[in-house]
Amino acid sequence: MEKKLVYFTITLLLISLMAVSVVSAGWFDFLKPTGRLTSQLTNVSVGVSGINPVTVTVDGIGAQNPTENGITYVPATVHVSDPDGVNDVDDSSVNIAFTRSGEATRSDSACDWVSDESSTSAVFLCNVSMQYYDLNTADWSAVAKAKDKGNLTEISSSPVAFTYNLLQAMTIAPSAISWGILSTGAVNQSATNDPTTVTNTGNFNGTIKVTGLNLLGATTPADMITADKFKVDPADLCGGTALVNASSTEITGTSANRGLGGTEELYYCIPSVPSVPSQTYSTAAGGSWTVGY
Repeated sequence: MEKKLVYFTITLLLISLMAVSVVSAGWFDFLKPTGRLTSQLTNVSVGVSGINPVTVTVDGIGAQNPTENGITYVPATVHVSDPDGVNDVDDSSVNIAFTRSGEATRSDSACDWVSDESSTSAVFLCNVSMQYYDLNTADWSAVAKAKDKGNLTEISSSPVAFTYNLLQAMTIAPSAISWGILSTGAVNQSATNDPTTVTNTGNFNGTIKVTGLNLLGATTPADMITADKFKVDPADLCGGTALVNASSTEITGTSANRGLGGTEELYYCIPSVPSVPSQTYSTAAGGSWTVGY
């Protein structure tokens, strides 16, 4: 009997300890997740680009006029097509270049997207800066290039020819020529304010011309120093080309010097002062001389 009582007591004690353990852990803890997931959802994304190359075309470009001593912005419309879809066109790759043998290349390295003209073609606008001194010719060539996002090969358009027109423009300084007081018979008399600097502000490439007029007397206009008594030269040699009254005369050895900062210098000389009455002779009554191309 005593042994049974001991066993009963031990058994009751064990049950009590288990009950305390279960209470401290919570009766419903067995319903909670263990943290050991057997599966989980994963998002997946794949970008795909087509392998077909693009096709590039350039619209015709009309004749362009230079801007005196400045820049002309020439617009060019470019079409880029891709059979894999317009979204496969690499917009940042579209560029265009204007070339002509012997001339600096003019380009726009980042043409602007304008619109999608279809599901497979986009339109871009390029603006190319042409300088005032760029060559006047009808064979400037425009070529556009572009890539797609998949093929990555840069594709060129067929060349499109256009004309850059002629601009004859200049500035001269000083705008007046003076000899002061000369003595009859004096030789090799250079102007006191030589040289006249001619600056080419266009794209003409050729010889400078001077139209001289007879200088009439301020007191007696019937007296004059005729234009052929003057010579013009690009060097200070008191020689050069004799002028012809009221005629545009090419000055030998001169050049328009087309290009950035292109200048030429003109020196004026009277080889022998003619025998004329004493007075001032000028262009005031007969009209100014003209320097031009």
